[in-house]
Amino acid sequence: GNPNDSASILNALGDLTPKFVSFGVAFALLAKYWMANHRFFARIGRFDKRYLTICMCYLATVAFLPFPTSLIGEYESNPISGVLFALSLAAVSGLETVLLWHAQRAGLMQTPASTQVYRWQVVGSMIPFTMFLVTIPLAFVSPTVMLLSWIVIAPLAGRWAHRRKPAALTSRQNPIPDGDSCE
Repeated sequence: GNPNDSASILNALGDLTPKFVSFGVAFALLAKYWMANHRFFARIGRFDKRYLTICMCYLATVAFLPFPTSLIGEYESNPISGVLFALSLAAVSGLETVLLWHAQRAGLMQTPASTQVYRWQVVGSMIPFTMFLVTIPLAFVSPTVMLLSWIVIAPLAGRWAHRRKPAALTSRQNPIPDGDSCE
């Protein structure tokens, strides 16, 4: 069409909708990961070589995310693009759980969490990991359906986890900020 024609521009923008949606979903997820990682990192008192190695693996999975994001934006109806996107996000979430596990086990936290709080943190951290893996079959229905399922599941899972929050996290005795887990 004519590039100066408003209808042509609107049609072109409409054709880009899957790319905008995949960008928006990826940005929202990365923002959530960044905030959770920032809160978690602030509680680390010291580091060891294994923790830093896990951090580098975590960084690699985060740095890889633009590739499956662009793939799902370009090939929005191809289930393989959806599967790769979900697996990539599951890898990021899984490594966050590994970071939490190692930091607690190796005594790297400024203030180690109680067993009850630690278990809650691990469960909270595993929710996105599980969500991404469990919804992979939806990519074979439609990658868009899979993405939309995350929009529905994530807030419900967050509420479920919040209701199981240990009492220690609501008191001033525990230094972990409200709503924080390595999620």
